[in-house]
Amino acid sequence: MTSPIRIGVILQSGFLLLCAICHVAQAEDWPGWRGPRGDGSSTETTVPETWNGATGENVLWKTTIPGEGHGSPAVSGDRVYLVSCLVESLERVLVCVDRLTGKIVWKKTVVRCPLEVKHQLNSYA
Repeated sequence: MTSPIRIGVILQSGFLLLCAICHVAQAEDWPGWRGPRGDGSSTETTVPETWNGATGENVLWKTTIPGEGHGSPAVSGDRVYLVSCLVESLERVLVCVDRLTGKIVWKKTVVRCPLEVKHQLNSYA
């Protein structure tokens, strides 16, 4: 059985993979969930239709984000912003990733407090 933390890491890695792919072909910022117009659409026309994390097809970079989270990445300029929860230390963090290299630029604790009640399929971030 796959643990909720592992599922969170897999989902977050998928979001990062999507951001990396979008960088290759997408010039517009993606300020939050469902994009700049809030409808999930993009004006870009050269976005890859397929990618493969195992082979690296259409993947610019991959990186491991500390903690777990299902939050939508936000892209602004050359930065990708993600939220994550470090369950053991009760921290909710904001992580900034370089859009070109995939390297973590900084990580900032936003709040440290007891974890709230959540649905079993959700994450704390």
